[in-house]
Amino acid sequence: MFKLFREKKDKYNRKCIWRVQSLLSNQPESETGFKIQFDEISEQDFLKMSSALSNCSNLQVLNLNFDNHCVISDQSIQALATSLQNCKNVFYFSLRLNCLDQLTEKGVQDLGLILERFKDLTKLKLQIKCLNDEKSKQILFQALAKCLKLQFLALIFNWFEFEDADAKYLGVCLSNCVNLTTFKLKSLSQKMGYKGIQDLFFALTNCSKLSTILIEIRFKYHENDYEHQLDQIGICSALPYFPKLSKLKLELHKEVIGAKSLLDLGNDLAGCSNLQILELSFMNEMSSKCTLELGSALAKSSSLSILKLDLSQNKIDDEGVSNLGFTLKNCSKLSNLDLNLAENNFGKQGVSHLITYLSSNTSLTTLKLNLQQNKLDDEAVSGIGSSFIKSSKIRNLTLELMENEIDKQGVKELGSAFQSWDNIQIITIDISYNKLRDKSESEKLYYYMFKMKRLVQKYLGYSYYNN
Repeated sequence: MFKLFREKKDKYNRKCIWRVQSLLSNQPESETGFKIQFDEISEQDFLKMSSALSNCSNLQVLNLNFDNHCVISDQSIQALATSLQNCKNVFYFSLRLNCLDQLTEKGVQDLGLILERFKDLTKLKLQIKCLNDEKSKQILFQALAKCLKLQFLALIFNWFEFEDADAKYLGVCLSNCVNLTTFKLKSLSQKMGYKGIQDLFFALTNCSKLSTILIEIRFKYHENDYEHQLDQIGICSALPYFPKLSKLKLELHKEVIGAKSLLDLGNDLAGCSNLQILELSFMNEMSSKCTLELGSALAKSSSLSILKLDLSQNKIDDEGVSNLGFTLKNCSKLSNLDLNLAENNFGKQGVSHLITYLSSNTSLTTLKLNLQQNKLDDEAVSGIGSSFIKSSKIRNLTLELMENEIDKQGVKELGSAFQSWDNIQIITIDISYNKLRDKSESEKLYYYMFKMKRLVQKYLGYSYYNN
């Protein structure tokens, strides 16, 4: 595949366009794939680039990226559509338009025409920065409905005004794409609410082959929204309708979750018998009961092997983190756990119980713990070291202990415990921005690492505040 990137900001115009035209004028029919990226391009040069693609009749893969300073108008998209009309073999198309505010309905229609002409399109990635006209959004979604062979679809709407009605209409259109196996949606609009995501998920249930769903949404949010719960946005009740679901990612910014919601989530996750990879991110004021229900919910997913759980920026206390560890130890097939507990409110007791429970999970071999900014002192770090079960099966361990209150005594206590961690082969520890005064105090951990019996790879991170 030929790749072209803008080389220098002040030289992009002629040099890069000339290279595209030169390469495509030399046996263009032999080229099957192109990746072209510009940080800035004039409309005139965009037209030249489009013209250069017109003879690539055997093109199968096309990746076009146009960033903030590109000038792209209706005429630009029309020229691209005309140039690609003979490219009937494209099965993978990626288009990033980070400056789409100059397009009208006509430009979006031509963009839809490009998609419609790619009859064999199975993989599509669209990243669109601005598209706020309702009619234009409907035209785009209607074009997606005609891509009947699609198996992979990624939609990234940066400052795209994506509202409840848009989500519902997108779902209706995508319900035609019955061959879809992977769907990714990322929206930063903050204009979608609970009803929109509910309608979208239920429309997607028509795509029974979906095995991977990745959702990142910033919900519209108000201070009095605490009565809303996860079951109200429809995700829980929709999950059992995806029988082949093996990977699920839910990143719900500014969502408020209650214990009942998490229990409902667990019951529906238990119905996903093929679910192996799960990524969840919830940022709200979770109670101790919530963490207990969350852990219990996850333990019900019998096939879960990889879990990434982001509970940072909550108010989880010792009881809450202990509850979470107690329930996660019962995930019988869990082999890889990435747990982010940064910026919470627990101390020695909570972290000691967490380590004890997790290290007693006999299926867990890879563990990453982010304990950043939890006011953990030397005593708490000592608890981490002493709580690690000697018979643990963990081989790969990452501890992120940045921005706590660890001093040299804590380093000594943690390092002394290394010798009892018999099965660790790979260890990564970051103790940056604690109370350690110089590099030598941090590097003492290296001395202890060298004494670990089976260690084959190590990394120590440390940085300091300027005094």
